[in-house]
Amino acid sequence: MRYFSLNKIFQIFGEGPKPTMFIAGIFPILGAGFRELFSRFPTINPAFGIMSIIEKAVKARIDQREADEKAGIEVSGEPQDFIDLFLDAQADVDFFDQEAKDEFAKTQITKVDKHLTFDEIIGQLFVFLLAGYDTTALSLSYTSYLLATHPEIQKKLQEEVDRECQEPEVTFDQLSKLKYMECTVKEALRVHNRKCMKATTVCGVEIEEGVNVQADTWTLHNDPKIWGEDVKEFKPERWESGDEQFFQKGGYLPFGLGPRICIGMRLALMEEKMLLAHILRKYTFETTSATEIPLKLVGRSTTAPRNV
Repeated sequence: MRYFSLNKIFQIFGEGPKPTMFIAGIFPILGAGFRELFSRFPTINPAFGIMSIIEKAVKARIDQREADEKAGIEVSGEPQDFIDLFLDAQADVDFFDQEAKDEFAKTQITKVDKHLTFDEIIGQLFVFLLAGYDTTALSLSYTSYLLATHPEIQKKLQEEVDRECQEPEVTFDQLSKLKYMECTVKEALRVHNRKCMKATTVCGVEIEEGVNVQADTWTLHNDPKIWGEDVKEFKPERWESGDEQFFQKGGYLPFGLGPRICIGMRLALMEEKMLLAHILRKYTFETTSATEIPLKLVGRSTTAPRNV
């Protein structure tokens, strides 16, 4: 089952964008209808098959917990995985249910200790799956390409990894010492790289309430006014003095910005640095006659290099 699930995930994230995604983007009101339709018939849009896989896994874990409880088996120690963590925070009632809402409205409680509903657990697990696989894999593809085309930077990075990671296993403390690795990953995210709640005006542009807004990160990440005249160069050293200046200018948005920044950011960065550290200790990325320079990109659930 697990092998089948992984193959399903690889297949889904490797597909191109579906026409329904563009339709829902133009007519947001249709989004909820599409979700309901594809949830019932996942073969129409395989991406919703992931949700079905996650739902079955969560239900299986809940059934196992109930069976253990009836058998008098006490589970001790740390949670096994993300599913256990989210189930520990699960609510006893679904506050999205109208009856529960009406009952809650009758109470005089002024402070609520909010827990996760079953649907919220499914949604959070999907986000962690996306942050932990697709986007990280793509970022690693871009980084490996840039290191192959910039051997002097790769050599400097390998020297740092060899110096700080001398044990077989790379620890979290060792990762925190890889300062040039941090700069390299951030620079790779720069090189390749919501909804308006009330009517407002930004730089003379009027945005009506309810309009979906998406930041043009490509332009921001290539703006000489923010990054300097060497903006087109892959230059990890630009991060050695810190990244506060770029965040303050709102010019660095691979994970968004502000209180709604991507919740999977730290997980994704840690995964990529861990993978790079293990790879660079044994291997060196090189270009060949088949390497496309510059990269040719293709549209998928996220923009990806075609042949890396």
